[in-house]
Formats: sequence, C-alpha cells, structure tokens
Amino acid sequence: MRRGLIVTGIFLILSLALSGCAEKQPTFPEQDLRGNAKEKGRIETLTIQSVFTGEEKKINVYLPYEYDKESSKKYPVIYLLHGFGGDENSWFDGLKIDKVVDVLIAEGKIEPVILVAPNARNALGGSFYTNSVDIDPTRNPNMNPKMGFGLYETYIVQEVLQTVEDRYRIDTSKRGIMGHSMGGYGAMKLALLYPQLFRSVVSHSGPLAFQELIFNAKSNLLARLAMENGSKPIFDLAAAAADPAKHPLTLIMFAMGAAFSPHFGPAASFDSFLFTQFPQMNIPASQVHQYIVSPTPVDTLGPGPLDDIFAGVDLAIRITQPGQMADTSRTTFLKWLAHDCYTILATEKKPDQSPIDIVSFKNMNIYFDCGEQDDFDPMDDGVGFGIIYTNRAFHELMVQKGISHTFESYPGAHSSDVYYRIEKAMQVHMKAFGMETTSE
Repeated sequence: MRRGLIVTGIFLILSLALSGCAEKQPTFPEQDLRGNAKEKGRIETLTIQSVFTGEEKKINVYLPYEYDKESSKKYPVIYLLHGFGGDENSWFDGLKIDKVVDVLIAEGKIEPVILVAPNARNALGGSFYTNSVDIDPTRNPNMNPKMGFGLYETYIVQEVLQTVEDRYRIDTSKRGIMGHSMGGYGAMKLALLYPQLFRSVVSHSGPLAFQELIFNAKSNLLARLAMENGSKPIFDLAAAAADPAKHPLTLIMFAMGAAFSPHFGPAASFDSFLFTQFPQMNIPASQVHQYIVSPTPVDTLGPGPLDDIFAGVDLAIRITQPGQMADTSRTTFLKWLAHDCYTILATEKKPDQSPIDIVSFKNMNIYFDCGEQDDFDPMDDGVGFGIIYTNRAFHELMVQKGISHTFESYPGAHSSDVYYRIEKAMQVHMKAFGMETTSE
C-alpha cells in the first residue's frame, strides 16, 4: 500500500477551499437562548494502526455533554467525511461542528448525538474514500491490495465503524453519514455501496457526476488544466505541489488518479506521478525523489530489487500539445466512471460490477446541496470545479428513478453558508432516526 513519501504543507490553500474552512465563523454563545450556561460536549481522539491503509490513523469523536451522565443510554452516530487536503480535525477545527451541535442540542433542535471524524487523507492529499488498487491484470494478476494508495473504502466501513462502535455506546440502528466536497462524494458513494449500514446520507458540495466535470457545456476544465501546466507537455506534479494556489485542478487530478487509476510498473509506463519504491525495498527516505515522467524519463534510483517498479497513476486527462487544450484518455476515464456516484446509480452496479442494494438505498433519507456559484469560475470559490452541475445531474437521475430525496441549491460558492448547512444536515439525520426536534 502507498506509504512513505507524503506531501506536507502543499495542500493548505486547497484544504481551505475544498474542506469548507473559508467561510467566516459565527460567534458561538456561552449560553443557550434561555440564558442557561451552554453544556458542551467533548472530543476524544482515537489512534488505530490501520491494516487497510498501512498507516497509523487518528479518529476524532465528539461525545455530547450528557454522555458521561447516562451510563446506559445509547446514542445515534453520524460519520463525518472531510474534504480534499483535510484530516480528522477539519470538521472541528475548520467547521466548528462540535460548537454548532452544542448549540443545536442546547436549543432543543436536535437530540444528543455522537459525531465521528476519521482521517482519510492519503499520500496525494485525498483518498476519495475509495479502495485504490491497480486493476490491470497484466500488472497485478492476483489483485494484490498493496499495489495501490490504500483501501480507504474498507477502512471506513470496517475499521472505523468497528473501532468506534466497540468503544462507545452507539445505537447502530441510527447511523448516518455526511461529508463536504470530497467528503460529500465519499458519503454518497458509501451510501450507494453500503445502504444497509446507514439510515441517512448528507452530501454537501460533493462531485456526484464526473461526466459533468469535463463534458458539461460550460466546463473549461481541460483548458484550465493546460493553462496550469504552461508550456510543459505533461502535468507537472512537482510544480503544482510547489505552488498549489496556481495548480488546484492539477493536484485534484493526481488525487483522483491515485484513487481510481493507480498504476504500478516501470517509471516510463505511466503518467506524471509522485512515487516511492515498495516499502520492502527499505530505501532510505533521503533517496526518495519526486519524479516527473517526461518524453525521455530518467530513472534516478537505478536498478532495484523489484525491477524498478514504482507507484504511479494514470490520468484521465492528457495534454495534447504544450499550452493548448488537454484531452481525455477514454480507457482511464472509464476506470474513474466505475467509481462515479452517477454511474453507480444509473447502472445500479458497484465498481466490481456486482449489483447495489437499490431497495435499501431508496429507503434511506437522502439529502444533498450545493451553492449556485460552485461552478467552473475559479473567481467564485478559488477552484472552479463545476460541482453544481454534477449535483443537478445527480438530482435529475434520482427523479428519473423515482427515488425520494431532497436537493437544495442556494446562493454561494463551494464553502458558503456551511454552518447553516450543518444545521440542516443534523435535522435531516434526526428525521431519519425518528427523533423529535423543535423547529426554528
């Protein structure tokens, strides 16, 4: 599995834009509306050595104020999935969800609930909550799960759920999942794949239809990717990592490639990438390099014990000529579509082509929302990824299939109005759990 070299510090700006931290934070009162001292929940941090990601991972758990007073009561739980560049702290440090929920509980708008925020950040900044495995039978005939960037889908639905629910008093019949941005995608994808696990799903500003990102009539994604990489004939990860503010789409493409189309093989056999040799090689950290494939690639490490096999990615988009419009790689894009929420729902097939449990999915309480300015204009949100169009397409598909759901669009960009959206989400979950709440 993908270990070793981790890009540190290069995702700060993207993290602010894509994990929802850009909105001005409200003032959280120390008293509730009745003038009583506001009772505050607390956050515990768990550490697990994840078998499925090959890394030590942390999980933040919010416990409501009354948890320690009620020794036998079981609580509903909501799993919180962070955005690209985020980690287990994003929902608390960035979005202040614990403070929002403290207020909502104190005001009687929601029942006490446990919140769980895992870390699903991989070596390229975001796992997209996907099992990353090189599925090419010639390169990985035995489907070795270590030939990828981490099994983050399985990590969430097995390790995280089991670790948390073995430790805390949780009513597993009242389990919800929600996320923002990459986490919004992850929440909807896991709801589609494992609807029997969750009563409710909330997706905030998640990319739910990959076709719209590239082929929507208003998409300028291909042109902007070419512009980000200037006169180079390749997508330059090193340059993007050095200046993430000017290369947001390039970094996202690499993260999506790591999630959906990892590639193990000789260095010249795949697209631009960030690599380490297999952990079994025991290469010192000082010899691990960033390496960009060019038309005449140079292997800086020389012959290795595994015939120079490196971890890389195939990109669904290629630059046809330096500085000009990029193009798509159909073969790789089909791999991406296998993990696309729209495609999964349209075909009712999982990435491995087994059927999804569409009946259980239809029985969930399904809510998703997005800002009207979460479009292709980077001036609106700093990124310009066209997520509003993906949400509209997913909504139309849900209508076509007769699936009950709520879709809301609102004035704003990618991280606008986050605190109000959290309140809406909590009420959606409470309704799914059959729990009484007061209205405003």
